[in-house]
Amino acid sequence: MRSNTAFARTFLDESPESILTTVKFFDTGVDEQSGIIMKNTKDQMVVMALVPETTKARCCFRDQRLR
Repeated sequence: MRSNTAFARTFLDESPESILTTVKFFDTGVDEQSGIIMKNTKDQMVVMALVPETTKARCCFRDQRLR
């Protein structure tokens, strides 16, 4: 995720003053989705939504839905 936030930071003229985050977890405790909002003193904002998926995770969800 570090490279994602570094890329998003390039859209701001200065470092963020506030950072808000939220997360949705899988039953296993691994983060399924996360959202990040960065805002600086110039009221510039960057909003990121991270939804990492793997073939194994999709397979597991399909199995759970069929049961």
